[in-house]
Amino acid sequence: EDIAMLTDVFVKRFCEKAVIPPKAFSAEALQALSEYSWPGNVRELRNVVESALVCAGDTVDVGDLPVEILKNWRPEPAPQLPPKPPSHPHQDRKGFNIRDNERMLIHAALREFRSINRAARSLDISRSTLYRKLKSFNIDPKIFNAGGE
Repeated sequence: EDIAMLTDVFVKRFCEKAVIPPKAFSAEALQALSEYSWPGNVRELRNVVESALVCAGDTVDVGDLPVEILKNWRPEPAPQLPPKPPSHPHQDRKGFNIRDNERMLIHAALREFRSINRAARSLDISRSTLYRKLKSFNIDPKIFNAGGE
């Protein structure tokens, strides 16, 4: 209950600061956040919420959360449906397309390295290519405290 309330506050603050429309967290994502022990306290929760908002589409789902958060989370079993074939040739079975995966990789590199140069190097792309991709995904590197060096 406190986690949901704090998450809501962090979403509003971050979306106002980043000038993006507010996003909702799915019930499963909120459940996963609530079941995590949060050894890093409220600051860790804020960082996870902000990172998820950058990765997510319109709604933050469990797939947008870091793996550490999901280690002990057990979703409620869903009815088994046959796998749906990809609707787009560049889409994988989970519905992510290449562009979504690329955005998530860039986000993860910036979050980890907090430097444009080091993030670009880790992605094996040039700095100018990373800047171009940031612009095309409408990602502000300042959100990650990412400088040029």
